[in-house]
Amino acid sequence: MAKLSALSTEEAARAVYVDVESYDSASEPALVGFCVGDSDPEYFVTDFELKSAGKARSIPIISFEQAIRQLLDKCIKENRKWVSFSEHELNHVRDHAGIDISDSYVNANTIARKWSKRESIYFPVRSLKEYAKKAGLEPEKSWMEGTPRDWMMKVRAQIRKNGDYKFCGKATKTAWSQLLWYNGRDCVYMRELVQKIVASPNSSSGR
Repeated sequence: MAKLSALSTEEAARAVYVDVESYDSASEPALVGFCVGDSDPEYFVTDFELKSAGKARSIPIISFEQAIRQLLDKCIKENRKWVSFSEHELNHVRDHAGIDISDSYVNANTIARKWSKRESIYFPVRSLKEYAKKAGLEPEKSWMEGTPRDWMMKVRAQIRKNGDYKFCGKATKTAWSQLLWYNGRDCVYMRELVQKIVASPNSSSGR
C-alpha cells in the first residue's frame, strides 16, 4: 500500500515532484516532468514519436520504464520522497513500467485534502489547480485554462504529417512550448502547495 501522507518539512524541501502527460487515461505517458527539490523543471520524452521535438529542446528521449527507474533510483540513493498529485502517476508506473514506487511515494492530493478539511475550505473539484488557487499561490490564468492533451496530440499529429519536428510550423512549436511550460508549472505548483501546507502550524501532513 502506498504511503499517501506523512511528509516532514525537510522531506518536502528535498522531494522529487513528478507529473506525467498522456494522450488518454489508458495510454503510456509520453512526457514525464519533474522538479528535484527547488530546482527548475526537467523532462523526459517517453514517446519516441516525439523524439525530434524532444531533441529540439535538448530533452532526453528514453522509455517510460527507464525514466521511472532513473527517478526512483535518485529518490532511493539520495533519500528523497517521490511526490505526485493523486494516484494517477502511481497507477501509470505500475501499469506501464511494472515498477513499485510505493516506498518512496507520497500523494500530494491526500496532503491537500487533509489541509482543506482542517481549514474548512470547500472544493467542488479537488484538483491541483483549485488547491493552488485556494492556497493563495496565484496561479497564472494560462495554466488554469491549459489543455496539455490537445497540445501533445497536435504536436504528434504534425510530426507524423511532416516527418520531423523541425519541418513543423509555428503553431506546432508553440504547442510544444506550451505543453512543456504547463507540465513544468504542474510540478512547481504541486511543490509550492505541499511545502506551504507542511510548513503551516499544526500540519497533519508533517511528522
